[in-house]
Amino acid sequence: MKLKDFSALCFDMDFTLVNYSLKNFLPMVYDVTAQFLVEKKGYPKSLQHRDEADLKLIRQGLLLDKKTHHIIDVTSSGDIISAHDGKRFLSDDKISAIYPDKRWPYFDSYYKRFECDAEYPSYNDTPYFFFDSSFVSPVIPLIFKHMQTLSSSDPDYSEKCLTFYKDLLESFGFNFNPENYKARKGLFFPEMIKNAD
Repeated sequence: MKLKDFSALCFDMDFTLVNYSLKNFLPMVYDVTAQFLVEKKGYPKSLQHRDEADLKLIRQGLLLDKKTHHIIDVTSSGDIISAHDGKRFLSDDKISAIYPDKRWPYFDSYYKRFECDAEYPSYNDTPYFFFDSSFVSPVIPLIFKHMQTLSSSDPDYSEKCLTFYKDLLESFGFNFNPENYKARKGLFFPEMIKNAD
């Protein structure tokens, strides 16, 4: 590849020609997402507090099951390695009771969809969300924090979780829309320009 053959270059966090400092980038994504949730959606300010334990929860490749509200780790063949309900890791017996044979039920449909549809809006229409990049994986601690404020016995528990997921998706559009870079809108791009290191 000859860079002089291109009139413009675009960099993406996942497929890039430069190295990003994730130790700076991931907390920044967490912070602007939490700020959006507090300022634009009225969530408690406690979401904006983070520590090293929160940052250790950030990991690409996990899945959010929007029906059970578990964050799960799945092998490349669809077997569930672990599941977390926002408060604790589930035992193997509990995982097997929820997911027969400890198998993720959407594995086959997920891979078919992944091969042909990589647009963000599609995630809003699926029963799962894939934390597939450094732009979205920093919200995992925020999901855990929100779940810890809810009671699973609350009849509105599921609806409150789903509303939170939708608000997260809205924050991605607000913060990471490429149009906002030039206009310096949103929360992420102004922060990134201010703290370029």
